Amino acid sequence: MFNRHPMKNNALLVLGRLLKFLPFLLIMITCKSNESFSSVARSYLNEILSVMQTNSINRNTIDWDKFKQNVFAHAINAQTIADTYNAISYALISLGDHHSFYITSKGGYLYNNPPVTCGGSTQPDVTLPDSVGYIRIAAFAPSPQSADAVQFAQSMQNTIKSRDRSYLKGWLVDLRGNSGGDMWPMITGVGPIVGAGVLGYFIDSYGHSSTWTYNSGTSSLNGSNMTTVTTPYTLINPQLKVAVLIDCLTASSGEAVAVAFEGRPYTKFFGASPSCGLSTANQAYSLSDGAQLYLTTAVDADRNNVKYGNSIAPDVLTTSSADAVTAAISWLFVK
Repeated sequence: MFNRHPMKNNALLVLGRLLKFLPFLLIMITCKSNESFSSVARSYLNEILSVMQTNSINRNTIDWDKFKQNVFAHAINAQTIADTYNAISYALISLGDHHSFYITSKGGYLYNNPPVTCGGSTQPDVTLPDSVGYIRIAAFAPSPQSADAVQFAQSMQNTIKSRDRSYLKGWLVDLRGNSGGDMWPMITGVGPIVGAGVLGYFIDSYGHSSTWTYNSGTSSLNGSNMTTVTTPYTLINPQLKVAVLIDCLTASSGEAVAVAFEGRPYTKFFGASPSCGLSTANQAYSLSDGAQLYLTTAVDADRNNVKYGNSIAPDVLTTSSADAVTAAISWLFVK
């Protein structure tokens, strides 16, 4: 037996070999077409994605292979780190925590998309009877151990001292419009009212918890001092009722302060709406170019280990913010 057309058979053999390797050739061509961004851009995105995958509060619910593929798809033609910002923005939104953000090496911000529940206008301070103590906790951003932070906390404690009376019926703590910043000066400032001891926890995706405390003018995280006032104040009567005012602008660290009051005896929340829904904690990660990734890594939990992570609902929901104040005062006067 022999081949009558050896040239034809050889051509078929070559064609068969080409067809065998065709899938590999197509993969090589496809990969090359998808790598139109530089090694600098690829390396930087991988750096950020590694931090996200290891530490994000939602790391266990994300399909990371698909996540990375989609992020890189938003970096087509990226040659510099600045060219990756569109992909970083996409990644922040895709995390689904509504809280993470990124600060460029030049100080620019890339934000996550906030919950739709956050909005409205800041309410003014209120005029109250002399028998009701009042303290408003405003948003505050400087680092917890800075001179500004100490001054902020000391000013709050001084205000509490000036309004403390032996005949008070209770305290009105106003967190409306507090969009966040750094929780520790706020916790220290309101420490005389919220009370001493364990106030709450951060709980990460691994189940690890970090403890918040306040004692003798100092707020602490896992025993490490965060903000300390020079002249701490102690209430005349630390067992009084506390009415906490919240609204849809109460967010982030503002919500952490609200959580610190959750579980406190003789305490009730009032508001025309739930809080914003960012009762989670961000951790700062320094990147190779000097940028900072503030990644949501934990949910807030109260002193009884009740987890939050979303909006905090008022115990008494009113039709307006003014009605919330009225209802809070009425409750403080009820024996």
